[in-house]
Parts: sequence; structure tokens; C-alpha cells
Amino acid sequence: MKSLTEIKDKAMLEKLASFDICTADDKILIVLIEMGLEKEYTPFEEVDLHRAVYKTKQIQNKLFEEFSFRTTSTYPYSALLERVLMRLKISRVLSFEDFEYSKAKLSDGTTEYATREIIPKLACEDYEALRLIGKQLVQTV
Repeated sequence: MKSLTEIKDKAMLEKLASFDICTADDKILIVLIEMGLEKEYTPFEEVDLHRAVYKTKQIQNKLFEEFSFRTTSTYPYSALLERVLMRLKISRVLSFEDFEYSKAKLSDGTTEYATREIIPKLACEDYEALRLIGKQLVQTV
């Protein structure tokens, strides 16, 4: 027989699992997918990603409200964005062709995962904003 605590814990876990929360990692992953990084190694500059997220936050603060930027350097820098990229690298979702980190690629199956698990959590206008960032980044490199 299960204790009352076990029943409450299970109910809490089920409740938490039902929330549709889109994390910072999810948002950045959508941007990288829209850059076409899953298809092949593609030119990629982390600095450009910092700039693009910073500019978008100025217009759509709610979309990137969890990101804060330091603007006292040569480019807007977000420690959270840096951590997101590091997690993607460590988990091998994001890999680089060379030691200069100039060309990046997402692991196979990333788009399918995002389509199934991330995109349904996003409001249409947020998804479109993330897509636009990815498309614009492709044009800058």
C-alpha cells in the first residue's frame, strides 16, 4: 500500500509534467534548427547568436525574458545563452567540425524531437520570431 506522501509526490510529478514550459534551451534549439544546422556543417558564430537574441529581446522582451545581457563588451553577452550553448555541446546535440568552432552541426533527429516536444509548447508568434532569427543568422554568415 502506498503512503500518502508517495501519492502526493506522484500527483505533483504528473502535474509538473503537464505544464507546457518552453525553456531557454528549447528556444535556442529552434533558432539553430532554423539555421539549417542539422543538414550539414554550417558556418556559425556564437557572437552573432548573442547579438540576434539581444536585438530580438529589445522588441519581444517576453520571448527572451530569462536572458540578461551585459553590453559593456564588444558585443552583447548573455551568460545564460553561453550556458545553453555549452549544454548543447556537452550533450553532443551541437558539434563542431573544427577546433576554431567556425562550422556547427546539430545531431540527427533534432528536428523531429523539436517538432514533437518543443514546437507544440510555443505560441505561433514566438515560433515565428525564433524561425526569423534562424533565417536571418544564415544570411549574415
